[in-house]
Amino acid sequence: MGLFGYKLDEGFIFYHVLEFLKSQDWRVIGGEPPDGTSDDVPRIVIRDSQRSEKSKNKNTQKIDLMAIKLGQLLLIELKPLFDITDKKKLDNLVDNKITDIFNAIEERTEIKRKDVSKCIKSLGFSNSSEFPDLQDFVLFLVNANGEVHIKKGTNISKFEI
Repeated sequence: MGLFGYKLDEGFIFYHVLEFLKSQDWRVIGGEPPDGTSDDVPRIVIRDSQRSEKSKNKNTQKIDLMAIKLGQLLLIELKPLFDITDKKKLDNLVDNKITDIFNAIEERTEIKRKDVSKCIKSLGFSNSSEFPDLQDFVLFLVNANGEVHIKKGTNISKFEI
């Protein structure tokens, strides 16, 4: 149970990672809150650049949170517990759809690809969750009190929170 008896569900994880990022002067530029709406987080929809006009709403993807600071772009997927599908999703998006990610960001914000020097894959979940060694990810581990701790993969260099 979290603070005030709330379960560490995706909404709890989302809220505390969002607040943590703001407290560290990260600019949250978009995402997909668990309930689908948030006054603070504009929705950014990633569309396949190879889509036809007829299928422009098919095969879209969303990332739970996107934030930028000092040229670093965080792409964060959040769940109550570690989920390998989130890791695979971010691996696929960054490896194969980076242009689509930046097209989506440029469609909804004034941020341009040239403003980003580094794209960082990130996962957030309960600190009680078991997870494998994720060398090229930054992890946001949330405890039952809503405190967020960072675990940086060994392949992540010069990451400044």
